[in-house]
Amino acid sequence: MMARACYPDVKISKQQLQFGECASNERKDFALTVTNKNEDLPLDFRFTKVASFKALPLEGVLLPGNEHTIHLSFEPKSLGMVTQEMTLEILGGKYRIPLKLQGHCNKVGQRPNGIRGPMARPQDFLPERQYIADDAAEARTLPKQKGAGPPSFEDTKGVKAALERGNFAEVEKYAEIQANKQKASDFLTRERRNRERDVRIQQ
Repeated sequence: MMARACYPDVKISKQQLQFGECASNERKDFALTVTNKNEDLPLDFRFTKVASFKALPLEGVLLPGNEHTIHLSFEPKSLGMVTQEMTLEILGGKYRIPLKLQGHCNKVGQRPNGIRGPMARPQDFLPERQYIADDAAEARTLPKQKGAGPPSFEDTKGVKAALERGNFAEVEKYAEIQANKQKASDFLTRERRNRERDVRIQQ
């Protein structure tokens, strides 16, 4: 009796993805290619779940000697930079391939007004994918924004749009962040002035 050992041989097109800027309630997509280079061994796979990023299909079987397309999407729900590590698990997690994902939610977007209810067709529930190019996904860092410092609450386009649509939850969250930043700045200013006053008194 003879036996031949088979080892997983998986290749993915990219392990670091930069989705760039995306508004909340919108999405950016990338078509990831996963190849099972073993000609004899089918491989069970599964992607771990992480916030703001999705993989479709989430799990399945990589057929021997075949390329498979996995749709990765960035769907942010709140403002700010998002960095996550999603893992491709092979054979129940015996083999693990990390994927580093990054994107930036720069404003509040509009919710899609799709057809729902008994009149909806199956295709009405399919997402409208917004694919990014390979060269865009290869960027390691987001471009720096012009201007000195973050915009004020009144000048933020995303917040203005949220106010117009009545999305008060996002506005309140942003306002709370700005208020906390202002409190911290005021505290540091008071501490500095107190130290300067103490120095003058000692002199």
